[in-house]
Amino acid sequence: MTSRTSPEFRRDFALLPPAIQKQARSAFRLFNTDPQHPSLVRRR
Repeated sequence: MTSRTSPEFRRDFALLPPAIQKQARSAFRLFNTDPQHPSLVRRR
C-alpha cells in the first residue's frame, strides 16, 4: 500500500510534541506491517 501525506498534515504533524510524533510513527510502522493488528482497531 502506498501512503502519502498532504502539506497540511506535515505542517500539523510538525506542531505535535515529539513524544506524540514518536507514537504516531510507531503506529504507522505497525500499520504498514500488520494493518489488522488489534492495537490499531478503531473503537466506537
